[in-house]
Amino acid sequence: MYIIDYYVEAIEDIRFNTFPGFLLRGAFFAMLKEIEPKLAIQIHESKRIAPYSIKIFENLKTGKILFNFLKSNELTRFSFILLNEELFENYRDKFIRDKFIISDKLLVVRKININKISFKDVSNSIQTLPTNFTIDFLTPTAFRLPVITCCKHCHIYKSIKMRQIKKNKETLELIAQVKNRRGAKCPLPDIKLAFYNIIKLIEVFDQVDFDLKGFNDWLDIESILISDFKEGIKTMTIYEHKVTTKKFFRGFIGKVNFVFRYVDEKFMKIAYSLLRYGELTNVGSNRTAGCGMIRLIFP
Repeated sequence: MYIIDYYVEAIEDIRFNTFPGFLLRGAFFAMLKEIEPKLAIQIHESKRIAPYSIKIFENLKTGKILFNFLKSNELTRFSFILLNEELFENYRDKFIRDKFIISDKLLVVRKININKISFKDVSNSIQTLPTNFTIDFLTPTAFRLPVITCCKHCHIYKSIKMRQIKKNKETLELIAQVKNRRGAKCPLPDIKLAFYNIIKLIEVFDQVDFDLKGFNDWLDIESILISDFKEGIKTMTIYEHKVTTKKFFRGFIGKVNFVFRYVDEKFMKIAYSLLRYGELTNVGSNRTAGCGMIRLIFP
């Protein structure tokens, strides 16, 4: 993937009239339309996994995420993450911008950093394996629930997974019932759902070069548990077009502490590699609008 960090300053104060991730997504597609209109339409209308993520404004002095207000003449950063590397390589020069328009106001680009990072690079950077860790969920996060939640020993699970659907009424009815779960979201810090989401991105846009089956089996025995969230988590609802469509997204933010219940260095390294990757890509639903931004914190 390519990570494009834009360091910007507002010429005048900007008060956002919606969640800033929606504004940045609009800026992203405005840029794509300039580059290749057909490509913008293709990405926008695709039902496949989106090939990009967005990180919203961060104040570089305080490290705080800016939800409501951008002060003039203060250096802030936002990022476009291109999971499909061809998207950047085919239009490299077009991503070099000197300005953006956000809420009808000018953002001047002071600096651009571009980095190419793979899952292998992230994995190789993991040096320590503490037995507990914290995830700071910086922007609203929610995970899409998997269609299949029964255990791998269930004949329904096997029928769907292996596409070996037996033609009997009971099985077909159960499968139809399972499919009704599609689209359900969970605004809670379920670590397994986070891993499933990150793995899916790697499967589509990178390369899974670790023991995926073994890791999933290790997760299934509840090897990672929430230990506490002393400062609490809170629900946050954001509206894309509150006045017109009232389309909204609901997620949680806050710090959550986790602990390894079963210590296995092989799988712990995979877990930390995935979480570091998730720091770069965002996790969960609506990552294309800056949701699911996380920060992994070691003790």
